[in-house]
Amino acid sequence: MKVCPYLGKVDDQETPILYPSEVNGCSQGMKLFVPVLQHQQDYCLSRYQDCPAFSDKQQANSIRSMELPRVGMHGNRKARSILILAVVGLGIFLIYWISIRNAMTTSQEGNQTLPTSAYSIAAANTVVPENGKSFSPVPTITDPPVIRSTDTLAAPTRVPIVGLETPIGTDVKLLIHRLKTGENFDLLERQYNTTTEAIKWVNFELPVPLWENWLIVIPVNSSFIDPVLPAFQAYEVTGGDAKVEDLVRELEVQEDLFLLYNDLYQGQVLPDGSWVLIPHTRER
Repeated sequence: MKVCPYLGKVDDQETPILYPSEVNGCSQGMKLFVPVLQHQQDYCLSRYQDCPAFSDKQQANSIRSMELPRVGMHGNRKARSILILAVVGLGIFLIYWISIRNAMTTSQEGNQTLPTSAYSIAAANTVVPENGKSFSPVPTITDPPVIRSTDTLAAPTRVPIVGLETPIGTDVKLLIHRLKTGENFDLLERQYNTTTEAIKWVNFELPVPLWENWLIVIPVNSSFIDPVLPAFQAYEVTGGDAKVEDLVRELEVQEDLFLLYNDLYQGQVLPDGSWVLIPHTRER
């Protein structure tokens, strides 16, 4: 396609629209103007050498559609340059404003009153020497107070006393019972909702028939025989309070089982007269 060298967009004379358009402008006349669309089709975009205005500027009036102010080939570039400069200037202003604001905030924080520390500065009264000129002495720094910890080691926890007929444990409820005259397995089954087999299973030593005043361990509200459950023996703490760790060493029992079935923890103290269960592991 042959395009007239004088044809170009009204805002960019170096780039023409390659079809008839009111955006195309002709720079051959005294002023930039838009050729009529039919003329663009017949001459500007094809046989521009035959255009009467191509060789004679005076003939431009016969083909103009409307006059436009001459933008020049650099008109659009100039507008974009101004816009870019405006954006850059605005960015520089914002950066400068933010830096000033941060500096003011830091200054205000630095001027806040600091909390009183352990050191106190004692300024003496103003001294007036013989020459009449007053001055303030250098402040003296007093020694900081000695801070001593008031924390003390926590005393071992003394657990409540556990007596006979008191359920012991969490998952498995066991109690220690002293047999009375006339008591037998049938009576114990009805009284504690258990079975003879379950009673025999949880006792390390159990005479049959039952003896009066014998200490017997009874599973409360349970007839289930757990093969993992050890056999138990009743024991009373005597001779004063006893730490759990000391009692474990004295009885030579497995510590984890002793703590588990008596619902105890390391560091606790058992009071004098309290009853505990001594677990005996079963031979497999």
